[in-house]
Amino acid sequence: MKAIISLLFISTCTFAQFDYTTIDEQSKSIPDSLQNHAKIAAHLTKDLTTDREKARAIYSWIAQNVEYDTELYYSSDRMYQSSKEIVSETLTNRKGVCLHYSELFLAMTQAIGLQSSMIGGYTRDVFGDISKRGHAWNSLQIDSNYYLVPEREGTNI
Repeated sequence: MKAIISLLFISTCTFAQFDYTTIDEQSKSIPDSLQNHAKIAAHLTKDLTTDREKARAIYSWIAQNVEYDTELYYSSDRMYQSSKEIVSETLTNRKGVCLHYSELFLAMTQAIGLQSSMIGGYTRDVFGDISKRGHAWNSLQIDSNYYLVPEREGTNI
């Protein structure tokens, strides 16, 4: 298990070595008429050629347009009926916690045919103990490589 995590970490670092300045700039905004995750993903990736560029455009748009919902994080655990409900809420409110970021990334990447999945688990708290709250993030397959995708900008995918 430790070897798999190390390989994923190495792959994540490799993924960060590309210059995404142009893609990030173009991914800042979309037309107001686009409300559906699949239409947003198609718009963001229409002129891109590689899976890596497409994934970055989606990641960048989410990072720049979805705010972390600290209030939701500290409130009681909200229960959802489906992934579709989570994606819809995230697009409507433009905020969420790790679950929202991950579900939206998953829905958008799969809508354009990328191989992605959501990973659920736990992190450590500020004291180094395993957190009692669950955590979610994504993995993405590009060519034959797998990459971990963090939920917010500033963590260098």
